[in-house]
Amino acid sequence: MILLEEGRGGFMDSFKHRKAMTDMFWYGVVPEESVEEKAERLKAEAIEAKASIGKRATPASALEEMRELQEAIRAREPTPE
Repeated sequence: MILLEEGRGGFMDSFKHRKAMTDMFWYGVVPEESVEEKAERLKAEAIEAKASIGKRATPASALEEMRELQEAIRAREPTPE
């Protein structure tokens, strides 16, 4: 008898899901990815990598960006008279 449960991606075999989760958390066994899962994961990683292009690349540039922001905030503050 196979018990099917509805999950986010459609229906799944609950026994296989329970066995995979038990193996991962109790025994440290990571299930192998299917070809479709691997392709989907690589596609998601590529999209994420594309999105991160142009963002801060180094801690030094992040520090410079923070300093520029602080200077802009100070410039907006009224000077005490």
